Amino acid sequence: MTNLFGSCIAAGFTQTAKSKKVCDYIARGKELAQKHIKVFSDYLEHHSLPVPMLLAVNQDVTNLTEPPFSDKLMMHHFGLMIYAGIGNYGTAISECMRSDLATDYSRLQIEILKFSEDGLNIMIDNNWFEQPPLAKG
Repeated sequence: MTNLFGSCIAAGFTQTAKSKKVCDYIARGKELAQKHIKVFSDYLEHHSLPVPMLLAVNQDVTNLTEPPFSDKLMMHHFGLMIYAGIGNYGTAISECMRSDLATDYSRLQIEILKFSEDGLNIMIDNNWFEQPPLAKG
């Protein structure tokens, strides 16, 4: 459900973001969320379990092209959703008693972590977020 919600939000944000980098990043997030939905839907189907009926991603997205929010705010909110997803997978890993599912959760969590770094770099490049302190090496 978190990935479905993220896909819906991404559909709206991509059509209103002013920056091409922000738009492309959020579009990548939408593709990633849809991929994760497919992984778990396929898993349920493969094991003859019912797949919840998923809503159409663009069902409630209007044709609005004038941004209701700044790119900075959209990136911030999108980042919060990403971090919630990372936490969801972490919780799922800790509660899962099946190694096959825990492996999938771990793999998908790593994908999201790598993706979130790209978003953080966009925010740093636009001075929307300060670079965290780094250790001297």
